[in-house]
Amino acid sequence: MKTTDKMLEATKELWKSYNEHPFVKGIQDGSLAKDKFKYYIMQDYLYLKEYAKVLRLELLKQKL
Repeated sequence: MKTTDKMLEATKELWKSYNEHPFVKGIQDGSLAKDKFKYYIMQDYLYLKEYAKVLRLELLKQKL
């Protein structure tokens, strides 16, 4: 058995719980309240903006 297969098997229940979370189900079936989705998108934007800064700094460090 490959390492990735072992890892997938070991985390099968965890992935199942992620996919059955009410937030994910709400996105999937369209029942998630718009304000909750908007909040999620705003937080994701802020995270990605900061993450991009970190990546940029790492790239600059590698060029020096």
